[in-house]
Amino acid sequence: MRIPRIKEIVLLISVVIICLIAAEAILIPFERFNPFPSYDVGEFESKPAEHWVNDKKIGWKMKGNTNFSWNSPEFKSAYHANSQGFRSPEFKLDDTRKKIVLIGDSYTFGTFVNFDETFGAIIDRK
Repeated sequence: MRIPRIKEIVLLISVVIICLIAAEAILIPFERFNPFPSYDVGEFESKPAEHWVNDKKIGWKMKGNTNFSWNSPEFKSAYHANSQGFRSPEFKLDDTRKKIVLIGDSYTFGTFVNFDETFGAIIDRK
């Protein structure tokens, strides 16, 4: 008696899934094939840098009250950090006004743009 076509397809898909799970289980113990690499903030010490410091909560930030510029053939940008080391105007944690916190990478930071061109500054002006 012949198994209906749908049952053959389900059986084939089940065998493929079982094989993938078995391969995953075999490779997980090997560090090189670890599908769950750990990248916790502060897990690895960063190299010392002139304008940057490690921060256990956010990874890194600029040194407080620092000024510098990054220049390339295409861009010239000035950077300033407030006393807390953030690229923003001074702020107090106990200030009762509503605030927006932007968390991100080089796009959020505004690499190669001046502060007034970052989307954080644009939001602040609005």
